[in-house]
Amino acid sequence: MSTQPPIVQFVPYIDQGIMLASKTVAMDGLDAHLHDVAKELARMHVALFDKFLIVTSANDSVHSKGSKHYIGKALDIRSHDKSELEQALWAIVLSFVCPPHGVGVFDERALPGGAHWHLEVA
Repeated sequence: MSTQPPIVQFVPYIDQGIMLASKTVAMDGLDAHLHDVAKELARMHVALFDKFLIVTSANDSVHSKGSKHYIGKALDIRSHDKSELEQALWAIVLSFVCPPHGVGVFDERALPGGAHWHLEVA
């Protein structure tokens, strides 16, 4: 008879096409307007790529001093799950959809530890 504890698998939070990258990603306290924009983007992401929009960070983890992540007004979304062509298309979608809703988009794919787009309430 085994005395090993059971293996607990991570079950990602999924909300209207949004999936969290890991159990350390926290969306508690995320700005409601930003969450609504993220859900709209997720619906588009699923329609375009037939896969969930993956949030890699919200109001969790370590960010630069003064980051809006700490006050629930920023989130990061994964980019490396898309081909170069899909990334180009998604960048266009982000640049078209976010600004009219008061959400800024920062392309951080080329930064060390990057591979994501940073969205924040302007």
